[in-house]
This record gives sequence, structure tokens and C-alpha cells, in this order.
Amino acid sequence: MCKKAKILLIITTVLITCGLFGCGSVNDKTAKIKDLDFTVLADEAIPAELKKLIEDKREHEFKLTYQDSGFLYICVGYGRMGTGGYRGIIVIG
Repeated sequence: MCKKAKILLIITTVLITCGLFGCGSVNDKTAKIKDLDFTVLADEAIPAELKKLIEDKREHEFKLTYQDSGFLYICVGYGRMGTGGYRGIIVIG
């Protein structure tokens, strides 16, 4: 076999190999697993320790999670409004 044919064979083999391994499947890790049950809590239903954390952070926007007694609480606060008072704080448990 001549030298040009060997080089052509090697280049063709490398290109085919790269093409085959470059076309792998993509694992989508953001797929939905299941629907979550949640409840928006009234102020009285929020645990005391979580209320303290919210009070400490309520001046500025915040996102926080808190776990207690097998429940996961997700909190989002929007900070102080320019006209007085506070924007809403949402607690989901």
C-alpha cells in the first residue's frame, strides 16, 4: 500500500471515530419528576425560628429555605417598598 493511501485510511478512520463518539445521547437533568404538594402559610402557622429569620432579612430581597419536623419551607421576600411598608413575603410549606 502506498504512503498516501495509508494516510488517507488513517484520516478517514479518525473522522469516522470522532463522528460516532460525538453523537452521544444527552441526559436532561431538568426533567420534571413529579408534582409537589404545597400550602401557602398564614402568619400563625410559620414556626417561631423561621419568623425570626424572616424578620432579620425582611429589609432587602431574599430567598431562603428552612426545614423543620419533616417540612420544607420556601420563603421569598421582596424587601422594603419606597413608599413605606414592605412588599409581600411568601412562605410555602
